[in-house]
Parts: sequence; structure tokens; C-alpha cells
Amino acid sequence: MQILKSRHVVFTLLLAMILCMGCCLSAAAATDYELEKIYLYDYSDMDDRIVLDNSDIRDSMSQVVDWQTIRIRATVSDGDYEIQGANLDGNYYVVTLHDEVTDLTIRVLDDDGDVQKRYYLQLRQATEGLETVTFEGDDYEFTFDTLASTNVLTVPARVDELEMSVEVSSGDYIVKYNTKESDDNTWKIKLPADSTIPLYITVSDEDDPDDYTQYKIEVTRLAAGSGAQGSLSSLKVAYGSESYDFFPAFDPDIYNYYVLVPNKAKQVTFTPTLGASGASVTVNGDVVANGKPSSEITASTNGSQVTILVTDANGQINVYTVNLLRTTKSEGDEAEMINLRVKSGKSSSLNSLLMVDTVPSFEGDRYHYDLVMDAAYSYFSFRPSIADSNGAALLLVDDKVVRLSESTYCDPIQLGIDSEATIRVFSADFRHSQDYNFTVAARELDDNYMLADLAVRVDGVKIGLSPAFTGGTYNYKTSGDDTTKKYTVTATAASDGASITVNGDRVTSGEESDAYELGTTYSTVKIVVTAENGESATYKVTIDRSGIDGNKIVLRIGSLNYIANGQTRTLAAAPYITNSRTQVPVRVIAESMGASVYYDSVHKQITIKKDDERIYMDIGKTIKDFDVAPEIKANTTFVPIRYVSEKLNCKCVYNNDSKEIIITQVADQN
Repeated sequence: MQILKSRHVVFTLLLAMILCMGCCLSAAAATDYELEKIYLYDYSDMDDRIVLDNSDIRDSMSQVVDWQTIRIRATVSDGDYEIQGANLDGNYYVVTLHDEVTDLTIRVLDDDGDVQKRYYLQLRQATEGLETVTFEGDDYEFTFDTLASTNVLTVPARVDELEMSVEVSSGDYIVKYNTKESDDNTWKIKLPADSTIPLYITVSDEDDPDDYTQYKIEVTRLAAGSGAQGSLSSLKVAYGSESYDFFPAFDPDIYNYYVLVPNKAKQVTFTPTLGASGASVTVNGDVVANGKPSSEITASTNGSQVTILVTDANGQINVYTVNLLRTTKSEGDEAEMINLRVKSGKSSSLNSLLMVDTVPSFEGDRYHYDLVMDAAYSYFSFRPSIADSNGAALLLVDDKVVRLSESTYCDPIQLGIDSEATIRVFSADFRHSQDYNFTVAARELDDNYMLADLAVRVDGVKIGLSPAFTGGTYNYKTSGDDTTKKYTVTATAASDGASITVNGDRVTSGEESDAYELGTTYSTVKIVVTAENGESATYKVTIDRSGIDGNKIVLRIGSLNYIANGQTRTLAAAPYITNSRTQVPVRVIAESMGASVYYDSVHKQITIKKDDERIYMDIGKTIKDFDVAPEIKANTTFVPIRYVSEKLNCKCVYNNDSKEIIITQVADQN
């Protein structure tokens, strides 16, 4: 008995220990070690602050600040935190921004000081008074989104003049270039051959001209044939053992790139290899040994720029700019464009451009197209739709790369005859891509905006148009009954280069449109045909749902349903055709037209009476001029509807496509 009690006590203790361990494990599992908020303060004015929380908090973040020195504080859901790259000063971390970009790592720690999670915060100092500074020259363009006190710009030897455009953040600022003002903040700058010149941009407060900030841009024009001087022979970007492709592929004479990296590559390294002896290279301002990887650089999901500056023994400088973008997704392998909208015209203003088609019309599984224009050059703007909205699309024209958006058209890009462009579409995980290639072809644009054919179907049945279709007629009428629900349109363009919309929706020439709901009375179909040169014509079809009109009767061959005076009713037997004449049940039809019917079963004679009108017909006796006789089928008396309706002063129309008989009361002409 004592042994049993001891065993019971031991079992109870073990069970308690297991339950206790389970509670501890559950408590541990509930610990998430999340970063909840980040507070950024102006060091000298703590009332001036920025708070990042909720949707602002991500694994990688970027924030523009107006302050030189910043105090930082954070809150975490569990544990503690530390910020690498900043100095702890009391209850705050402090960092002074000396460079254009400062990268910080926020590490969330458990109670033992072990790192549980990392967040990456990139601080960018705002350029006071300035939004952008853009330089344009001979097939060359470069934009500074932010400026340091001293900046470097290297341009090809072919560029002997630049247009500098400065965009200010508000009208309260005055901009001067080398002490000279301009009404539109645009200046022409002549560049000496094989030389470096300094440009000084001064930004001052309109109300206090003595309160100003000056920025220096050193512009170097490369010597002809000096591509190897101050350049790289190769450049690699990697995360651990994985390396990633440049777009376009790296070339020592190309200075602007995109690199898209997967979600896990939160920090990457750049390995530059010099193309000339005696040169030096920096990556984001840090000196890097030739052929050796740089320090880790944060890859943000918002995108960031990495600057590689190469200086040769003679002081010649080249600047390579890499746009680095990390995906938000770790899965998704669809690298496909499902639609592409293109606008074109002779102006650089997006609002003046017109929609144009690629040649042939865009299809997701076709990868080579022409862009047609009728001049020596034209401007084009692109707006893609991609299979996975978490993917990305990049446009390459010459050496310029533009990130495309699904929601807006890109800024117009000038293309000339035989110019080539490529849109590379990336899957959501950035691991798969597909190129779509475009060549600009010059020829006279077709001005044909007519249709070769037009068909309308109601509930799948083709219905006739009035008048019969011809390409030069733009307005039509047709009908349906109140049992019909939807219609489709098949429009065929007379020219292969023309585009078509039905009710505003783009359709393929010769193919049936989506189905549209019919209105309760009349439906107006709008078909717009646009020629290659932008001219267009509009075809309209009005569909009259005849059965809704109380003055009409609508029957359909083979159908027991008919409509009279706006109501759907049922026949005992369906209408049919014999000897090319339509036979209908006499009683319900005559009564629907306001007439009464009498049948003499002895003499087999039918009498229809309406007002002073009398119609006499004999069963089995052919009616003169109609080659058909009334007859009895399925215990129902049938008569030729056209004969009866005309005798009762009604108009009878037969629609051969829809197999409908439409009877309309004709107003008394007296």
C-alpha cells in the first residue's frame, strides 16, 4: 500500500512539472519581440519630432529628416533594443548625419541580451528648399533627388552642353546658379572638353536673402575615348553566396542600373573591380579595396540608391548609380505582363498624348512588337498591368532605366526611328523575369477608323440591325423582348491598325465582347473605332426591348412565351413557319390586339371582329395572296399573323436572326 502511495506521489509531481513546462513554453511562444514605435527628435528642439508606428514599421524603413543631429527612442513589445550606428546618450540614441544617407540597425533583444529580430532604418537628410536638380544633354539625363554640400556629376564626352532645371519645394525660395537667377529656374551650361567645372547652387529664403544654403556640383565631361579611365571592369552585388543581375547588364560605359533582390537579402554587398591601375573606388562614400566587397548596405523595400564613385590616377571621376530594391514577398513566380497601355504623340506633355496600339496588338505571350509613328521622332508613355501586382516592371531605353507603375503612365520618353526599348517584368519574389522588346517603326499612320462588320447578339442570338450595316452608317436600331437579359457586340475594324472600344472597354477586332446587361427600356451601345493616327468614329446601336412597350406584341418561333401590352404570357402552342408564313394561335393574339374571335365549329369558319372590321377565314382554305390556310394543331387554331395584323391596322415585322415576330399598333391616320 505504501509503495502504491509513493508511486502516486511521483506521478503527480511529474504531471505538475510537465504542466509547468507547458505553461512556460506557451509563455515563451507568446513573446513576439516586435518593434512598436520609433521616435525621432531634433536634438536641439525636442518638440520637433517624427513618430513611426503601425504601417510605418517594416523590416526596412526609410525616413527623410530636416535635422543634422537626431535623438532616437524606440518601444518594443517584449525585451529591449539597441541601435547600431548611433551612440547611446542617457535614454536616447544620438546620431549626426554627415552623409547624404545614414543606415541604422535596430536590434530587438530578449532578457538574456540575445538578438531576436533586426530592423533597418535609413535616414536621409532633406535638401533645404530643393526638390530635385535635373541635368539634360545630348541623349543624357540625370536627376539629383537630394544634394550634399558637395556633389559629383560625370557626363559622356558627347555632351557639350547641359540644361540644368531646379525644382524648389515652395515659392518661398529663390534659386541662383553662380549668382544668376532665372525666371523658370532653368540654365544652359557650356561644358569644356575633358575638364571638370564647379557649379554652385544657392537657395535662399525669399523674405531673408541672407539666410541661404549653397550646394556645389562638380561636373566632369569625359575625354573622348577615355572609357577605361576611372571606370569599372566589373561590379557585383551579393547576399552571402548569392549574386544578383543588373538591369541593364553591367557595362563599364553605362552608369545607371537597377538591381532587384529577394526579400531575405536585407543587407547586400557591392564588389567593384577597377578597369584602370592607379584608380580608387568608394561605395556610398566608404573606400573599398579593388575586387573586395563593400560593407553591408541595407536593401529597402521602398528602394534606395547606391553610389559608386571611381577616381583614376589623373583625378578623372566616374559615378555609377545603382537603384536597389528589395521585394516584400518571398514567393510568387509569375513574370508576365497581361496588358500594356501605350500613349504617343509629338509633345513631351503627357496630357497631349493619344492612346496607340502596339503592332501587333498586345498579347501576354508575345514578346516582340513595333511602336509605329509617322515622324522622325515621337514621345511614348507606358503603363503596364502585370500578372502579380507584387512584382515589378522596368523600362530600358538606351542606357536609361525607368520603373513603371500599374496605376499611372510614365513620363513621356522620346524615341526615334529604329529605337529599341525593353520592358522587363519581374515576379513577386524577384527571382524570375520576362523581357518584352519594342522597335520603333516609322511609316505613315493609317487614318481608317471605319468598321468592316458589326454584329449584336441578345442572349446569344444574333439580331438584325436597322438599317442593315454598312461601314459608313453610324447609327442603328434593333430590338429584343423583355425576357432577354444581356447583349454582346462583335465589331471588326476595316484596318488592322485600328483599335476598338465597346462601352469604353477595349476589345479585339473580330472577337465578341463581354456581355452587358440590357436596360429596362432602351440600351445604347457605343462602339468607338480609333485609327492609327488617332482619328476616331463612334457607332451607336439602340436596342429596344420591345416587350416593355405596352403597344407591342412580341412572339418567338418555337417559344411558348410571348409578350403583350408589356406583360409576359404563355401560349397553349408555339408559333411556327409553313410555306414561309408565320402561323400563330389566333385567339390570344387577336384579343391582345383588342379584337374578339368567334369560331363556327360546324362550318369551320373563324370570325375576327374589331370595331367595324370583320375578318373571315375558313380552316384549310388558302387565303388569297398568302399561299397558306388557317389550320388546327394541338387543339389550337393557327392563322397567318401578317394577314391578320394588317387587316387590324397593325404593323408586323419578322426578325429572321432572333426569330421574333413584332406586332405594333398603328395610330389611326384619320
